[in-house]
Amino acid sequence: MSAIKYRPEVDGLRALAIIPVLIFHLNPQWLCGGFMGVDVFFVISGYLITSIILAELAAGSFTFIGFWERRVRRIFPALGFMLLAVLLFALAAFYPPAQLALLGRQAVKVLSCVSNHYMLLITADYWGQSASMVPLLHTWSLAVEEQFYFFLPPLIFVIFRWWDKRWILPTLGILAAASFTYCVSQTEVNQSSAFYLLTSRAWELLAGSILAIVAPRIVVPGEASAVRWLADLGLAIVVGGYVFLSEVDFPGWKAVAPVAGTVMFIGFSPCGGYAARLLRARPMIFIGKASYSIYLWHWPALVFGKLFADIFEVPSLRWWALLVSVGIAIGSYLWVEKLGKQIRLIWRYAGAFAVVIIAVALLAAFNRRDLTPVEINQTESRSGMYEAVYANRNALRMNKIQNLGTHFYLPDDQMPVNRWGFEPRIINPERPQDIIVLGDSHGLMWGSVIERIALRGKVGCQLWTVSGVSPFLDTSPLPRANLDSAQRTEFNKQKMQSIKLNQPKVVVISTRLDSKWHGSAAPQDLESINDLIIAVHGASPASHIVIIGQPPMAAFGNQNAVQWLGWREKFWHATSVPSTHTESWQAANLYVQELPRKFNYVQVVKVSDFYELPGNRIQIIKDGRVTYTDDNHLSEYGASLAEARIQGAIEPLLR
Repeated sequence: MSAIKYRPEVDGLRALAIIPVLIFHLNPQWLCGGFMGVDVFFVISGYLITSIILAELAAGSFTFIGFWERRVRRIFPALGFMLLAVLLFALAAFYPPAQLALLGRQAVKVLSCVSNHYMLLITADYWGQSASMVPLLHTWSLAVEEQFYFFLPPLIFVIFRWWDKRWILPTLGILAAASFTYCVSQTEVNQSSAFYLLTSRAWELLAGSILAIVAPRIVVPGEASAVRWLADLGLAIVVGGYVFLSEVDFPGWKAVAPVAGTVMFIGFSPCGGYAARLLRARPMIFIGKASYSIYLWHWPALVFGKLFADIFEVPSLRWWALLVSVGIAIGSYLWVEKLGKQIRLIWRYAGAFAVVIIAVALLAAFNRRDLTPVEINQTESRSGMYEAVYANRNALRMNKIQNLGTHFYLPDDQMPVNRWGFEPRIINPERPQDIIVLGDSHGLMWGSVIERIALRGKVGCQLWTVSGVSPFLDTSPLPRANLDSAQRTEFNKQKMQSIKLNQPKVVVISTRLDSKWHGSAAPQDLESINDLIIAVHGASPASHIVIIGQPPMAAFGNQNAVQWLGWREKFWHATSVPSTHTESWQAANLYVQELPRKFNYVQVVKVSDFYELPGNRIQIIKDGRVTYTDDNHLSEYGASLAEARIQGAIEPLLR
């Protein structure tokens, strides 16, 4: 194996990549752009891998088997150790069945080098709340690198041996430009796929590859002192990205900051400079060398730490979990990573270990333990007709998805011929459509309540309600449903045409308010509700608008409430949980409460008091029945608790 010259400042740069990631994952408000440490890792990986390949090709010692064997030695021992430990811990800790099965499938996808695609499938949005409860979410970046390793060596080898090695640089440059162009355009259309997939991330790794080719020519001997400040500037750009940039519209153009800064630092740090001296410090080098293991262990620790912090209602457990994970990671670096480099016949051992991991993963994936508390009525899940799709996935398997609102959720092979034909759920279709509901999953949540109101009043009702789709009239793309701006425009057009055609007596608006407050990652802003109100009034001036407030949010996160309560019963029992009245939740609900003063045809129905208890708690179990399906959606029984108040607001308007 041909070795390249060791550069301690590059290990120090790894430390400056992993530390911001830890800070961001612990609390994004502390370092809003800390996640860009992963982009720094991408550039470093592209630089080092390409440097090694070129050095070995020049020496005549490159082989594909040798290259991938070193990748296995580098990646698999620590990764396999972490996967097995996480699976065994989840089994021993009575992890809820649905999450345990999902974890098992995640582990198999990780070993298959496609976890980035799987994470896109199950989370839809890296920044969404559901993603924060996925223990192996962070392995998406490993999959991106692994996929890069499959196409880069053959490409360089073919050009070097069978063509002209002078074409390596322009070829990689063309690929990087194409990937970057795609990244920018895809971020505007579907930010989630742009974030997760190699096609939109390859340019970051290729930037490192290009640097590996041009780096020896960057500095002319004798001019080092004149350009060393560029290394300092590069590091400043990276740190500035951590501090000033956020996840909104990322990667896109914003990813240029960490990538360009990293390229500048690696390219000019051999010339010296303050930044290079800082990152050559021994503590930074040690953290950098251990950064891979730290990255592997920190995220599962934060996820499990959050789960147990919620169970025992001790927030500091998450901090302790992170500290313990760093200790385990250092041990993994010292004994597991280094051992992997010394084992002979690594393929044989890695294959046997992978079989063990897959066996445990399948045990988890097909585990059928029932953690439903005995005293909880298990029929609560029957309200899937109106609850959010991710709270009851049985509806998908039963092909009843069209009843959840529009045909929005049908798989592509079951879509109507007219892709633009959004059809609402209609109640009493033979009656005048006096109620029209506009909403997302929170609109679905109240669907059974509004249906009963419509049936009792003998009026027709349409539910233009789709989980994950804001009722606001913006035209932002919907990654979850793969809709572009034109399709979103058509969806808005059709629901407004329905209001204009039917002239309903009541238009109900229900949406998750806190996600649309200022500064959130959502593309909508809560002030857009003003535009929606004005548009509805313009289409149907006689309509009254009823806005249903948002219930308080429970502290246990985006999990199945019944399963989570069953898990909690393994440790202790209570009929209430803490609420998480975040600043955005409070501000959003206060904002909506003021709307009737601005629009005399608007009224707001407050519902939070039906679920709140003294001491900032939520009554999650009442009369032996669960009131929530997850942290922000009510069960059918929970929604029925506010039915009389909602009916009291709507019924007089129907007369």
